[in-house]
Amino acid sequence: MAGHNRLSAAASPLTALLATGVHTTAYRAITGLVAWAVYSKLGLAILRKAWLNLHPVWAAALGLTSLVTLVM
Repeated sequence: MAGHNRLSAAASPLTALLATGVHTTAYRAITGLVAWAVYSKLGLAILRKAWLNLHPVWAAALGLTSLVTLVM
C-alpha cells in the first residue's frame, strides 16, 4: 500500500529535521562541486565578464518561502 504511511512521516519533527538536513547537505555538496568544476574549467575570468547580481532574487525567494511556510 504505497503512500499510506506518508502522513505519519510528515507529522514527525525528527523526520522533518532529518529530511531538511539531508537536503541541505546534498545541496551544499552539489553547489560546491559545480563551483569547483566551473572554477577549474573557466577560472575567475568568466566572473569578470558575466557577473549577475542575484542578491535581490535570493532575498525575495527566501522571504516568499518563509511566508509560505508560516501560512501553511
